[in-house]
Amino acid sequence: MKPNPGAAAQVKGFTLLEILIAMAIFAVMAVSVTTATQRSILYAGRLEEKSVAHWVAMNKMAVLQSQVNWPSLGKKDEQVEMGNREWTVTTEVQASQVPDFRLVAVSVGQKEAGLGGEVRVSSRLTALLADKTMDNP
Repeated sequence: MKPNPGAAAQVKGFTLLEILIAMAIFAVMAVSVTTATQRSILYAGRLEEKSVAHWVAMNKMAVLQSQVNWPSLGKKDEQVEMGNREWTVTTEVQASQVPDFRLVAVSVGQKEAGLGGEVRVSSRLTALLADKTMDNP
């Protein structure tokens, strides 16, 4: 049997242009997947931070609500550790327009080195606390 000289021309394959286009499409898809993954990781970390900060704020508010005496008027900062992190808890107590109640605002955040050591607030809670001494005449 004689080899057919045109047989080599009949072999089908991808051209260089087709391969380059396929690689470009793959590269665009890979970049978009990587970007989406990075955002997801960033958002998960931020969500964890906000959740733990909210727990710290709820704990502080529960302590204030369980005290027999009213918290004193003014602003107070304290450091609390939770979730292997150091949190700055700011409690601000103000007189309210309702007699026998005080307005309490609790803010929780972490000090940011990029912000010059300022606290970036991650959670805030506000509540009215009643004067418990009024319950027992």
